[in-house]
Formats: sequence, structure tokens, C-alpha cells
Amino acid sequence: MEKNKMNNQIEQSKENNKKIFLWIVDYFEENNKMPTLEEIGRQFNFTRERARQKMEKMVKYGWIIKKGKGKAGAYFPSLKAIKKLKVEK
Repeated sequence: MEKNKMNNQIEQSKENNKKIFLWIVDYFEENNKMPTLEEIGRQFNFTRERARQKMEKMVKYGWIIKKGKGKAGAYFPSLKAIKKLKVEK
């Protein structure tokens, strides 16, 4: 039973990240640039640090591509992930 609950929480977390990712893609397409961490946090009502953590999770999923290292790194949506996730939408 506990394993099922944990799997459900993981799936719910991934769904929440998917919503954030799709919003980022829409923002990117509309503004021709990535939203700042502050803008992501404002949109979804969490801190800049939580937005950074979410972005790192999306990098691990392969949804976001990070170029560069550290604070100088730039993020870009993965075209492959956009196609896949927009179809599932």
C-alpha cells in the first residue's frame, strides 16, 4: 500500500512539473525568451529557489536543456519534449 502511495505522489509531482514546463514553453514561444525564475515562481506561487529546483528536475527529465555552468547557465526547452508533452496534453 505504501509503495502505491509513493508512486502516486511521484506521478502527481511529474504532472505538476509538466504543467510548469508547458507554461514555460508557451512563455518562450510568446516572448522569444525563457521566463526568469522569479516569473516562474510568481506564476505558480512558489519561491525563486523552488523554481530553480523545478528547472533542475526538468533538466533531469530531458525537458529542459541547460547550456553553460553555474549561474551563467542558460535554459532552453527541449524540442523533443515539447512535441511529446504537447501531444499528451
